[in-house]
Amino acid sequence: MPTRKRRILFVDDDPLALRGFERAAEAYEDDWEVYLARSGAEALHLLAQMPADVLITDMRMPEMDGSALLEAVSRRFPGVVRFVLSGNTEEGKMLETARLAHQFFAKPCDMAYLYQRVEAACRLRERLNSPQMVQLVTGIKKLPSLPTLYIRLMKALQSEDPTPPSRSARLSLRMLP
Repeated sequence: MPTRKRRILFVDDDPLALRGFERAAEAYEDDWEVYLARSGAEALHLLAQMPADVLITDMRMPEMDGSALLEAVSRRFPGVVRFVLSGNTEEGKMLETARLAHQFFAKPCDMAYLYQRVEAACRLRERLNSPQMVQLVTGIKKLPSLPTLYIRLMKALQSEDPTPPSRSARLSLRMLP
């Protein structure tokens, strides 16, 4: 269980959907503070006033669609975990949001499953931001180089000559450290 309640911001232009999220999230009221926004602009205003841990947005909304909202949030609030929960599962839209959203869920989505995914993403973010992880990463003095065998194999695979190496070449590959 988190040390403080996670702030979850649901964004959808459909008031019935927002009420549904709010009711379904009541089961997690010990862990979540739920905020609702009916537009991308309202969501950005709320985020500027109060940091959120997770943004869960619909894609199809008037004025500012989900992609534009995700783009703005990723620039202005990069620490916010960004999820899409949408009935719009067109491949083009999904691909467009792939670089902006951390996960994509199709409506309807089971709230227990969404809760699990939100909690897993928040725990991962906390681990990555932990002082121990920062100390470990900043303490690395040099990164290991690629193994020689891997480099040779990649060159062989990328060469225009698809014939397998000679027996002596195969033996020399086996003898590499």
